Amino acid sequence: MNSLAELFLMGAVTHIRCARDELIATRLQDEQRERISALLREAEQRLLTAQQEAQGRYVVRDPAQPGVCQLTTADCCTCPGFEIWRRCEHVALVRKAEGLI
Repeated sequence: MNSLAELFLMGAVTHIRCARDELIATRLQDEQRERISALLREAEQRLLTAQQEAQGRYVVRDPAQPGVCQLTTADCCTCPGFEIWRRCEHVALVRKAEGLI
């Protein structure tokens, strides 16, 4: 028969195991939640891009500035060059993609 101390230790070990399992489960849930959130953000961005392209709007990478993108149509662009000269490489790329030039 187990002594009271042994029963207490068995209960404590069981409690520690349960707490550890809960902690592991919580970590897994957090990781899953982060992965799901990242997938949702990516899906939303793809949907937005598809909607913009369907409306003739494109997000064009700026070759002169790595990491910078411009919102561009066949007639307009958000880049500073278009604001000054009313033409830019981004609009030309969109026109070419749409078969206009």
